[in-house]
Amino acid sequence: MRMLLWDQSQLLQLLNEAKNRLVNRLKAPGSMIVHRLVAATPAASDQAWVFTDALIESMAREIQAAGFRFAVVSASSPEQLWPRHQQRPADPFAQEPRQAALLAARSIPYLPLAPTLQRQADQASLLLHGLPGQAPGEGHWNATGHRLAAEAIVSWLYAVR
Repeated sequence: MRMLLWDQSQLLQLLNEAKNRLVNRLKAPGSMIVHRLVAATPAASDQAWVFTDALIESMAREIQAAGFRFAVVSASSPEQLWPRHQQRPADPFAQEPRQAALLAARSIPYLPLAPTLQRQADQASLLLHGLPGQAPGEGHWNATGHRLAAEAIVSWLYAVR
């Protein structure tokens, strides 16, 4: 189904291409990337939320027109699951309620993974971000992060069917 969605959605293809170009630009020789231990994700501007709302509306319309059901899962960022509690942002999940309200207004199912993953990481003292070559706790999900996210998503998908 994922391939079908990518093949059918010019909007998703455009967003993926923009992301890839940005990543390649940042990786280019001579680019200056400042790496901080727990860099907090900046709060989204009102303009970004207007854009997000329009994007979701467009995607929902396109997906539903193709006969599919649209649902949204948000991933976690490293600072939300940072292993040292005292170094986490004061409100690591500040964006999730706004995203939930935006999606609820369109009756779109939503799973914010970060709070669930944070509880699991805290209970079992797990690091869920940090691939080989990255500092522990930073960057993308590691194998444990992917496994726990997949388990949460599968369980949620069965519940929203």
